Amino acid sequence: MSLRHKMKKLITMFITACCICWLCKGTTADEQIMHYAAPTILPHVRPEMQTAGFWVSRNPHADEIIIPARIIPVFNKTIQENLKLTRNMTEFPSTVSGVIYFDKLQNKLSSLRNNGYFTSEGIIADQKFFNLIENNMNLKLIGKILPVKFGFILFNADQRQLPTLQHLYVTAGNVDFDELQENALDVGTPVEVIHQTKDGEWYYVLGPASEGWIKADLIGLCEQYVFQQYLSHKQFLVVTRAKIDIFIDDKLTQFYGSARMGSRFFVKDDSDPEIFQIYLPSRKREEFEISKAYISRQGVHIGYLDHTARHVIQQAFEMLNTPYGWGGMNNEQDCSQFIQEIYATMGIQLPRNSSDQAQIGKELAAFTDETKDSKKLDVILHSASPGNSMFYMKGHIILFLGVVDDVPFAIHDIWAYRERIGREDVARVLNRVAVTDLSLGTGSRKGSLLSRILQIRMIQ
Repeated sequence: MSLRHKMKKLITMFITACCICWLCKGTTADEQIMHYAAPTILPHVRPEMQTAGFWVSRNPHADEIIIPARIIPVFNKTIQENLKLTRNMTEFPSTVSGVIYFDKLQNKLSSLRNNGYFTSEGIIADQKFFNLIENNMNLKLIGKILPVKFGFILFNADQRQLPTLQHLYVTAGNVDFDELQENALDVGTPVEVIHQTKDGEWYYVLGPASEGWIKADLIGLCEQYVFQQYLSHKQFLVVTRAKIDIFIDDKLTQFYGSARMGSRFFVKDDSDPEIFQIYLPSRKREEFEISKAYISRQGVHIGYLDHTARHVIQQAFEMLNTPYGWGGMNNEQDCSQFIQEIYATMGIQLPRNSSDQAQIGKELAAFTDETKDSKKLDVILHSASPGNSMFYMKGHIILFLGVVDDVPFAIHDIWAYRERIGREDVARVLNRVAVTDLSLGTGSRKGSLLSRILQIRMIQ
């Protein structure tokens, strides 16, 4: 072997080692997991399976109404009042218990303080880090009763578990999973504000399906009657694409922001064949007002879509290959927000987190870790409803698409899956919405998707 060839081989080995070292960053020492890219089309998935039409055409009940439009408000009310997993923003009280929220905020801080999380600099967050945040949280000013202020999100806003833009990670460098990220709210989302930090820069906010800290300058506060009046408008449109642009001029040249699937806007004027003029909560010279904005007619629907398997599947595939976003990070969505956004286009208000979503609708089956895969497969093949059943596993939730040759397939927003190579597991990173079968992960320590399913539920 020539010296030049030996040097080239050594350099290649060095670069490969560096890449693997970097990809391993953020994993625990006992797991020894290396991250590799996943293939564009996953094992057992054919190209035609990457389209909504393939799955719709295999579903003989694709256009049957599942929950009629007149029943959906009742369905939502059950989630709000019986399960307490979402909020009816139009019937919110003007005060809340300060005792409850003092304990909640204090407990959240204590939990995060004691978990040994890493900062963006790769060091463990120390007591000084948390003491500064605790001082700014101003918990001593929380009385027995907290008055509620009403408002709307003005720009896409991250909702945080603590009032800080700093990030915390379970392992150093694991930047895709900020433990302080609670949710992300779209422009126009109605919110209730119950507390403010000492520096005035953060509000503690209750939203339709989540609560947490949001930067104060991203919220427009208004009188309660204005809040109620805005939400009482009858004609509205709902976003049916993964994202849609909002403009402040009718030529669609002055960009304001974007909104994700399921966002709802009230229509001011629908006479133009190309655009809708909408009402938009905004703020001028620090004063709240309802202004006008413009949205293309493509990618929106007047009123909600009917709740059918066709629409569920079509909306899911609108987000195919969109990036994964833990807690809505980077204005994207994670597994449960993916599900939430799909059903929001039909007016169904699901909870934000997968464990809460696993309490919604009709339970078809529940399993333990010891349940055999054959039993789970039997339930899926004979009872699950394609395009309207969800499979829940610890920390993850997926939408059932249908069966091909007795093999069930699903679509879900997934960051990575594990694969056994030799004596070790490797993580293959997808970081996107993908179609997969349930064998994904077979042979790994974590197991296949099928083996991890704990519940099968149907939205009805």
